[in-house]
Amino acid sequence: MQEKKETFKDPNQLDMFEGIILNVEQQKKVDYFLSRKKTSVELQINLNKKEENILLEAGFIKGKHFKNDFKTIEVTQEVGVGYLSDNSFFKTELTYLENTGGIKLLTKKHFQGEIEIKESYIGFTGDGKVNSWTICGSCRYVLPKTLLKKLEEYNSWEEKSRNNWMLLNETKRQTVNKYSKLYPTAKITTVGNTMKIQFPSGSYITYSLYSKYGSERVNKIFDAVQNNLTIEQMLENFSKQKPTN
Repeated sequence: MQEKKETFKDPNQLDMFEGIILNVEQQKKVDYFLSRKKTSVELQINLNKKEENILLEAGFIKGKHFKNDFKTIEVTQEVGVGYLSDNSFFKTELTYLENTGGIKLLTKKHFQGEIEIKESYIGFTGDGKVNSWTICGSCRYVLPKTLLKKLEEYNSWEEKSRNNWMLLNETKRQTVNKYSKLYPTAKITTVGNTMKIQFPSGSYITYSLYSKYGSERVNKIFDAVQNNLTIEQMLENFSKQKPTN
């Protein structure tokens, strides 16, 4: 069914909305649309205040644990009014109030030594319980104080992750520097917490690195010369080895 947009003028019609002509029935539908919008805006304003108070009373600090960018704005745009079922649907440009934004938890996320503040969804129930999948890891709603404790633990863990990452990288820097001085001809590379020292012959040793300097542990040893020996050459070398005890 084709949508109607009134553009003609009739003596029995009302001249409203910057030249767009609406008849009496259309004006009633516009008034109903605007009334519903106003009621919805007022309900959302009250609900947002209630939800913020729930968090504040539980010990949440605005700007630290959550943000609330809820606001009411005036919009002017073309909207559909009426119903297709009774052929009363039409479009017209209206100006009305609308809400945007809302309450979001502020969570920390560590990545390569940097802490980024993320905005996470928070849900509310009518009886004052709250939920955040990011923090709780489930759809279960909990008391606001419980969520606050979990949020602080979550953010604390991300801070520790950043500190450990920075400590490991400093240890990595010091360890690479130490072996570079000991073996200037070797090529030293690191991937994650693994360091590889490779010599021109092709032989190499890999180490697992830990946060504490000097705590590296040998992971793998590869002797390129030994690896290329024949069985006879290996047997000959073994026969010349002295007892270890």
